[in-house]
Amino acid sequence: MSLRPETERKAQQIPERPSSLLERARALAPLVEREAEDAERRGSLSPTVVDALSTAGVFRMLLPQEH
Repeated sequence: MSLRPETERKAQQIPERPSSLLERARALAPLVEREAEDAERRGSLSPTVVDALSTAGVFRMLLPQEH
């Protein structure tokens, strides 16, 4: 899956500090909660939530830094 160019740029600018990742993930909770019912009905996350998670670095948080 390829990220949108603006999402890719934002994701690259996010520092890889674990506490910062946790803070960013927690900050997304209201968005995820707002869209949860629709996501359950569709069976997938909305592009808005996917972009937000990607920009926050959540999808990369367990990936070793050298990758």
